[in-house]
Amino acid sequence: MKYGANIMANMADILKYQVKMNASDVHLCAGRKPYLRIHGELMDTEFPVLGPDDVKRLIYSVLTEQQIKTLEEDNELDLSYIMPDLCRFRLNVYRQRGSYAVSVRAIPFQVEPFDDLGIPLAVKDFANNMHGLVLVTGPQGSGKTTTLAAILDHINSTSKSHVITIEDPIEYVHRSKRSIINQREIAKDTASYKTAMKYLLRQDVDVCLIGEIRDQDTVETALALAEAGVLVLSTLHSPSAAESISRIVDMFPPEYQAPLKNQLSLALKAVVAQQLIPRKDEKGRVLACEIMTVTHSIHNMIKHFSIKQIYSMIQTGRAEGMQTMDQALLQLYSNGKISRYELKRRAFDVQQVMDEVRKIELHVT
Repeated sequence: MKYGANIMANMADILKYQVKMNASDVHLCAGRKPYLRIHGELMDTEFPVLGPDDVKRLIYSVLTEQQIKTLEEDNELDLSYIMPDLCRFRLNVYRQRGSYAVSVRAIPFQVEPFDDLGIPLAVKDFANNMHGLVLVTGPQGSGKTTTLAAILDHINSTSKSHVITIEDPIEYVHRSKRSIINQREIAKDTASYKTAMKYLLRQDVDVCLIGEIRDQDTVETALALAEAGVLVLSTLHSPSAAESISRIVDMFPPEYQAPLKNQLSLALKAVVAQQLIPRKDEKGRVLACEIMTVTHSIHNMIKHFSIKQIYSMIQTGRAEGMQTMDQALLQLYSNGKISRYELKRRAFDVQQVMDEVRKIELHVT
């Protein structure tokens, strides 16, 4: 795709190119060419450099009048955008140095199955929980939304449940199969997470997907729903299962933390912490997952906030389907899927991991 200096592409051209290149994201900002993120790495394109007016024109071309009004009042906007027969996109528009910029995430129409995503089978079992809180955690761009979509699709395909999602904005669109799925978008279908979650129990819900655990209100309502017999699925920006517990507790003032720990220990069923890592054996990235299921022992550790002991329990919990991130990384390395460099860079306990690597390499030789 070639563009001359005086020929400016439209937003459709850019989004089609994003999908063609299998890029997860595209970034548009003044003074730069459009940039793509492919397999976690930013790459420039052959599109011309954008000026402030170019970026504004591109953004406004996909907004409604109401969205333009909201953007001009708030200086930022989250929205979803669909190009039929191509892809669904999540856009975040914001201002920087007096002009607009936008990040666009591509969301495929079809949910990829578990096997194609490389998600451990133990994670599929979490979809069979009748109630409780299941968290998928990890840094930005680690595939949390995709994993949740796969879990939800499994529920949709295998059980008769009423599923309600609350998202900002809606990402994957789920069509009802064996289950009934209703998806609600903040600002379009409900005023806020708090408002939507207030009425969930009156909606005869079996499964609730909350886009993100982000504050005290979402934590309190998620736990209340879990205690009431709902399976609650959500995400959190934390690097490990143990850290997820700390993040949730730290959202509350000290005087509320003791009862919260007890409530969390009863409601939480599992945590999946994940990373996407550049592959060594082929192009693309491979998924590494830390998995924690809340056994009786871990229940007591959460209640008494024994965070360091939780990590040790995950290390020895393979019989219950558990594994630490370091164990997952070592397995990927021993299978030739990731490099020694990526293993060392991403390990939590580098010394212990490299000791294990030396044992592996000694055994091979």
